[in-house]
Amino acid sequence: SCYRTRLKWADRMAAPTTSGGLHVIAPTQAMSQPVIQGEQDEHLAQPRVLTAATLSVETVGGSKKRGLTDGLPRNRTRSSRGEDDEEKDAAFVTAAVSPGTAAAYEEQALRQTNSPALLSPDTWGLPPIRPPERRPSIDRSHNTTPTHGRLLRLSSVEATDPELTGLLTSIQRSNEDPAQLTPLCDSLLAYLTRNPPSNARIKETVLRALHTVLAGNPPLPVTIRICRIVFKISQSGATLTDACVTLCRGSTAEANDDLLFQEQVPALLVGFLQTADSTLAPDAITAVCQTLRNTSVRVEQRQLYLDLGAAKALSGLLSQLASQLDAPAAHQTQARQLLTHVTAALNSISSDGHVVAERGLAETLVPLLSSCRDDAALMVNVLRLLSVLTSADHSAVIFAGDRRVVMLLLQLLPAYSANHKLLVLVLFTLGNLTSKDDASRNLLFSASQGGVMLFRLLSDLTGIRLGLPSGPTAVSLTPSLQLSHQPMVADTHPRPAAPVHSTSRPVSVAPSPSLSLAANLFTTSLAPAETPLVAASALAPATATPAAAAAASPETPTLELCDAIMKLLRVIAHLGIHAEIGPRLSASDGADLILPLLEWYQGHGLADPELLLTIVAAINNMSYYDTPHNRILARRLDVADHLRVHALGDSLDVVLECLRVFGNLSRHQDVRHFLLDRRVDELLLVLLEHSYRELVWASCGVLINLTADATCLPAFRACGLGCLLDALESTGLDDWELSANLCKALWNLLEDDEIKRDAVVEQLADTLRDLLDERTIEAHPARDMWAGAFVPIASKVLARIESSLEMFAQQADDLVPL
Repeated sequence: SCYRTRLKWADRMAAPTTSGGLHVIAPTQAMSQPVIQGEQDEHLAQPRVLTAATLSVETVGGSKKRGLTDGLPRNRTRSSRGEDDEEKDAAFVTAAVSPGTAAAYEEQALRQTNSPALLSPDTWGLPPIRPPERRPSIDRSHNTTPTHGRLLRLSSVEATDPELTGLLTSIQRSNEDPAQLTPLCDSLLAYLTRNPPSNARIKETVLRALHTVLAGNPPLPVTIRICRIVFKISQSGATLTDACVTLCRGSTAEANDDLLFQEQVPALLVGFLQTADSTLAPDAITAVCQTLRNTSVRVEQRQLYLDLGAAKALSGLLSQLASQLDAPAAHQTQARQLLTHVTAALNSISSDGHVVAERGLAETLVPLLSSCRDDAALMVNVLRLLSVLTSADHSAVIFAGDRRVVMLLLQLLPAYSANHKLLVLVLFTLGNLTSKDDASRNLLFSASQGGVMLFRLLSDLTGIRLGLPSGPTAVSLTPSLQLSHQPMVADTHPRPAAPVHSTSRPVSVAPSPSLSLAANLFTTSLAPAETPLVAASALAPATATPAAAAAASPETPTLELCDAIMKLLRVIAHLGIHAEIGPRLSASDGADLILPLLEWYQGHGLADPELLLTIVAAINNMSYYDTPHNRILARRLDVADHLRVHALGDSLDVVLECLRVFGNLSRHQDVRHFLLDRRVDELLLVLLEHSYRELVWASCGVLINLTADATCLPAFRACGLGCLLDALESTGLDDWELSANLCKALWNLLEDDEIKRDAVVEQLADTLRDLLDERTIEAHPARDMWAGAFVPIASKVLARIESSLEMFAQQADDLVPL
């Protein structure tokens, strides 16, 4: 009864037409799909969203572990068949029905049965385009000779295209012989290139023949050639999907990479993505995206994909899918799942910061922050892409004037406050945006209620409770871009440090020191870190403060929590760069969180140099503004006491940032005396011998501030002049800017009469004469820097030394022996 039902459906769906004595199914009828109710595959499950873990490429035991090694279904084995099934097949072939009816039914059976890679929603998270029905199995014995049914499929093409029929017949006969299949597939591709299929019937015939080959689980070279053929003549269908999935399965083994690139598979994949229609071939697109991810692990592989235009093709597909998010619910689900795969593929080729520099990609991604915020897997990929885009040098151009980005990211902070993985990505992107232009800083500061939202989030993450003002967490999309018109304290100093980057060394450029030469007024507010510097015994160890003990909790913060805190502090530090926002930020209640955060770090016994570096960088940017209400400067001695220990650490980045803070704090006399009492001046003199130029620069800046105070000069009588002379001689012609800074510290030191009598003063004078000799600098490439930065201060130091030497010589002549 069931079998007769199938025949009735076949008769109804495939009415034959007669042409030249041959029974041929009309193209539109041949594509119709009979539907059998009540016989669906048992393995189907509810569609699910693919998680990031499924898509990830991991390194296990030093080797690459690729996606889909277990997810894709294996090729289905040849089914065991009973005698009843054999009789039904024989009856089907010889049934008293029209040949067209038989061909239509067998075509449908072949397309739905024994597929080597029908996609399971359990693997891809994609809803099937239609519920696949169970069909009568086709006998796939080890005999490679085609059955009568297969020959019948080719008979309708034979009269009009005997060459094509011969190729297809040979391919089917050679189904299990790869040595013959490879050249045959090449010949078929060449033939189809010369003679594109003239109608749908020929295409279907070719696809059925190739489907038979795929069912035999062919080797990878044959699969690649089948993909080339299928991509050429088809944009949808079971054969296209099976070919893509079989190719994807082959790409999971790293050993196949060389073959895939020799066969120019990347160009094949990019060509498919450029013309793919997400509504016709969603499973094929998913498989191609995963193949692209599997084959873009190395830098040179990613660069090849970028050169081929993969980023642009994926961006176009992304736009196509984003437009489907307003469709009915079922289509939205499929579109979101495909968006997850496409954005993951884009991430895989843009992980080095290279991504298509089109504003169109940003315009497509930004709305997803609002429409898909509840889809965690998709948001991870979208935020990663935005983080790459905002990290690029041209990001200021891409996002210029686009206030939506900052506002939508700010709206996500309360939504993802408990999801640290997503919170890190949101904060990282905000940090990138605020690192480049004042417009983003202004907008974020205004929309976050003057930074209150950021400090409240910091309090929630660390558990440090302060009296922060309560307020709404919702963010308006149309905030005022104007800062409140409160009077600002005039800032006579240069602009603060440059942005803190999330790389291994976030750099803050030191402001230029004052150049008043009329008196001993060389001061600076500091500069840039990395290797062990001096033994820890050189300074007295710090003792844990009560606040640190109170801040410590029994639970050690997780890595993700520390990362979120670090990214949040980076955003706060970047806000402090703004000339107007910085003073207000440092005078806010939230600034009182920063020092307890240092105590929280020490109380938990953390050893995360990047987190510590970001804390100190935030202190540096806020301590730059020497205003009466600066909360950091109000506790400057406590800050200096904490940082003097970290200045002895193993990370040069942290040491460098600590020296920058010392440069800002040492503008105050109590801090200068504190540093001398704790023997920090000895550390600074030792660092003058370091090979890292930025570290020498920062040390010199603090020394300028210390030596500008006459009450501090006695501490440098023993070896201060000699250490500065050694640094000047080693720097010499290589760095005129640093040499000029060293001369400023020398100028300050020579205010002390006892230092003027030092034995090395004459040697210093000789060194300065050599460096000021125009014959020495005549062919030097940095002659302008020598003339503009070094000569003015060095000539004045030399004049002071010569004047002192003459005075001492005159005093010696005036002495009368007893």
